[in-house]
Amino acid sequence: MGGKLRDNVRVLITDDDQNIRWMLSLLLRSEGIEVIEAENGLVALSLVRQGNIDLLLLDLKMPGMTGLEVLHEVRKLDVGLPVVLITGFGTNEDAMIAGREGIRGFLTKPFKNDEIS
Repeated sequence: MGGKLRDNVRVLITDDDQNIRWMLSLLLRSEGIEVIEAENGLVALSLVRQGNIDLLLLDLKMPGMTGLEVLHEVRKLDVGLPVVLITGFGTNEDAMIAGREGIRGFLTKPFKNDEIS
């Protein structure tokens, strides 16, 4: 993502892998960013509905709802919410679909800490 984010930013991290959520949370909190976590797409959608999310970090491959399914529903709720997809398994088709949905970018697992802050 690069660069310092402004204060009072709320980032929603959605990933079924608790270790990924923990690591991302730790890195973002060290930058003074408020972090909310969701372990699946349904929880993420509930949190987006509540509002006050400035950025969504969204795992592409999750059990239940995939990241692209979540992204599609998020766009119905908040078309302007910035989204960065987290993936270790992205395909060209995923990238094309995500591009149509207006994502901000991809964060590829495994990622480097400086790609986050």
